[in-house]
Amino acid sequence: RQALHDILHCPLEGIMKKIYVESKVLELVALVVSQARQATRTAPSDIRKEDVERLHYAREIIVQRMNEPCSLMQLARLTGLNDFKLKKGFRDLFGTTVFGYLLEERMNLARRRLLQGNMSVSDIAAEVGYKNATHFTAAFKRHFGYLPSDVRNQKV
Repeated sequence: RQALHDILHCPLEGIMKKIYVESKVLELVALVVSQARQATRTAPSDIRKEDVERLHYAREIIVQRMNEPCSLMQLARLTGLNDFKLKKGFRDLFGTTVFGYLLEERMNLARRRLLQGNMSVSDIAAEVGYKNATHFTAAFKRHFGYLPSDVRNQKV
């Protein structure tokens, strides 16, 4: 949805617009392929069905408690898994670590909020679980390669 928005609201003109739109189309293709791969991804055969359900529940908890995340031990207790099964199973099933998933969700939510334009960077930082807006800005820049203010000012 964001890539389509970027294409439709591209401020560039001429050859720069053409290059920009082509890159966004490639981004869309990559996103569709990625989503298709995740949709067809099945649980590795060494993970029990009950554990797969618990791992999906862990993912829901991560999203619900994004602004105040659980520790791995708390998350393991809430899901009924031990910490080893949680860490290994999460990585095997979702292709990322628990905290990698949390970071990805935080940054994507923050980017959406910035694009909506009705919240301050400090408020967005607090919503996604950062107590300090400076730390949030640094994490956002590390993740996306540009500052939150660049998103707000439609530079990206």
